[in-house]
Amino acid sequence: MTETVLITGGTGFIGSHLAAQLVDRGHEVVAFDRDGDTKLLDRLGVADDVSIRTGDVSDPTDVFRAVARSGATRIVHLAALLSASNVELPTRTAVNVDGAGTVLEAARILDDRVDRVVLASSETVYAPDSAYPHDEVPEDVTLQPESPYAAAKLYAERLAYAYADEHGLSTAVIRPTGVFGAGGHGIEFSDLFERAARGEPVRVGPADGTISWLYVRDAASAFAALALADEGDLSQRVYNVRGEYATVAEVAETVRSATDAPITVEDGDPLEWSAQRTDVSAARRDLGYEIEWPIERFVPEYIEHERSW
Repeated sequence: MTETVLITGGTGFIGSHLAAQLVDRGHEVVAFDRDGDTKLLDRLGVADDVSIRTGDVSDPTDVFRAVARSGATRIVHLAALLSASNVELPTRTAVNVDGAGTVLEAARILDDRVDRVVLASSETVYAPDSAYPHDEVPEDVTLQPESPYAAAKLYAERLAYAYADEHGLSTAVIRPTGVFGAGGHGIEFSDLFERAARGEPVRVGPADGTISWLYVRDAASAFAALALADEGDLSQRVYNVRGEYATVAEVAETVRSATDAPITVEDGDPLEWSAQRTDVSAARRDLGYEIEWPIERFVPEYIEHERSW
């Protein structure tokens, strides 16, 4: 069945890749974004296949019009100010809070046509791995958001559950770890790939820091699967999604092999990131999620895209 999927943040990093995957599957895609810049969609070859609607995700009128006029049957809410912006000015987190609320309210009002809303949360709602006595961290552990950005993501999750419980709206959430790929500028460790692709010297560390390296194609696949899944196939409200685990030194060596760039890997303080070893068994079971782009596969494509883009 062909769906019409409205993607907030649909011309952005993950949104453009999600749009491309949905177009390839034969679905109608509408990208709702503040500036309507189609540069990433152009580079992915789908700009002519995606309808663009501009507006402010925190403005109820803009969002309602976009949902109503697009005829969306599914919504994926990706639009947000990233964590770095929230650190510089924490009050900007209000945009993320208001954005989730306006999208859910528009879907509630138009629930005769909108069949599901998928929201993007984040692994930042967790404490570091060391806080949990698990080999891999499941979705139902105690959460510990430690930044305005993380708190806003957790608020959006709770709001989605409330709309499901109080209004019968089908909502679901994905908690991805940090996402890597061409177009994701400014993300932690993105310099390792981008500077190396240009042949520039790179310094990274800590060498033994181990994180999840989630490639944008895998992240987009998870959002597509959750948006399109049958209701009866979903056993829970929230799903972890992550990439392959590896140390910074291991990934740096893979990048060095692909570029011959001068990369220096330094020791340093241990990474105290939010949980990276997240349990993705539910996503595997309900969504068919698998890591299709491990490090050895995604690094060459990432480098190639950086050079050509």
